[in-house]
Amino acid sequence: MDFLVFRTGVPFGYLILAMVFFIAFVVSCISLRRALKARPVNKLKALLPCMPIAFFALVVSANLNAGAVEWNPLIRGDAPLLGNWEEGASVLALHEGGQYACAGSACAALNAAGKWQRVGDFEIDFAPADGAPTRWRITAHEGRYEFVAGAVGDPDNWQTDVTFRKPVSPASAQ
Repeated sequence: MDFLVFRTGVPFGYLILAMVFFIAFVVSCISLRRALKARPVNKLKALLPCMPIAFFALVVSANLNAGAVEWNPLIRGDAPLLGNWEEGASVLALHEGGQYACAGSACAALNAAGKWQRVGDFEIDFAPADGAPTRWRITAHEGRYEFVAGAVGDPDNWQTDVTFRKPVSPASAQ
């Protein structure tokens, strides 16, 4: 339900969005009440106001869980990053010595193999053997590390895409 999560860099954007949703919710509740009070009850008129109310509930649910992303996880050393990262059927294997291998359809930006290097605390540069280098950010979300593409520059302008995931080992979470 990530497509229902709202992110805005607009000043008071969340307040404006909350007001619009609140007004739509109140209007839907009033319409539902009127439709249910009418005799005989018109099922279509009673069902239509339920749709915005259900949509509102889905949006609230998706946004309550969206704040769980840790954009700056504490990762001590490279050991927690080594091993297999998965995205569907695709697998990205980070090896000691800065080498990686990638297999599957999600490996387009990385190609089949190349070198990786940690940059600062939260980013990794990938240099494919035959392609343009790319930088991904490391995040933590719901008990796993995630590589995020598009998290470069000003955070208000990020157009992020979660790529590969790996469970957080208990030793690295300390």
